[in-house]
Formats: sequence, structure tokens, C-alpha cells
Amino acid sequence: MKNLEELKADHPDYYARMNDIVAAFENKEEYMPFSNAEEWAKLGDRLMLALYASNDHRSTAALIEQRQEFENKFSPTMLGMMPKESKVQIEGVIEMLKSMENVSEKDRQIAKQYKTQLVFSLDNDVKEAQDRE
Repeated sequence: MKNLEELKADHPDYYARMNDIVAAFENKEEYMPFSNAEEWAKLGDRLMLALYASNDHRSTAALIEQRQEFENKFSPTMLGMMPKESKVQIEGVIEMLKSMENVSEKDRQIAKQYKTQLVFSLDNDVKEAQDRE
């Protein structure tokens, strides 16, 4: 979703075009339950988070415990004394753990069902990006 927000702010013409493309699929395909770019991005974020969560074999209780350990170990005071990069990284881990705690079992199962296709698609995206460099 963050990338979409950046696209909207920095390149409004591209954002408008993307929104038109996504909206053109509305009600045409049962597997495309969105009518605008924001809905599409939210679904994509949810699916990626479910994929990560389904690959992480820890229980929700274990994720909560690990997040609480991080929060206790890295108090706001301690984070304030860290270099910015370290602070951002730790805060990112805590946010990811919070997000993974909230992934529903249904979303995890859907991600598992489509894991092969998702991983294949992600690998191809990385390969294409490397080829462009």
C-alpha cells in the first residue's frame, strides 16, 4: 500500500492509469474483488503478509511473545539512542510481528493453497529486476 501511496503522490498520472486498469476488471472476474487501486493494494498486502505468516511455523502466541520481548528489550528510550537505521529496522520487525499476529487462519490457508504460484511470481519479479540492472 505504501508503494501505491508514493505512486499517487509522486506520479498522479500513472496512479490514475493504474486505477483505471484495476477498475476495468471490476465484476468481470470472480477472483478480482476490487474496484480501485487501493482495494487491489490492500488485498495484495494481505496476501503477502499471509504468505509470510504461513511460512512462519510459530503460533500466534509465540509471535506475541517474541514481539513483547522486542518491545521490552528495546524501550522507546533505548530506541531514541540508536542510530536511525537500527531504530527503523527494530521498529519494522516489531510492526511485522504485530501484523503477523493478526493474520487469520483463513488467509494463511489461502496463501498455502497458492504458495507455489506466489513464490514463482515473486522469483520472476526479482529476476526481471536483476536483468534490468
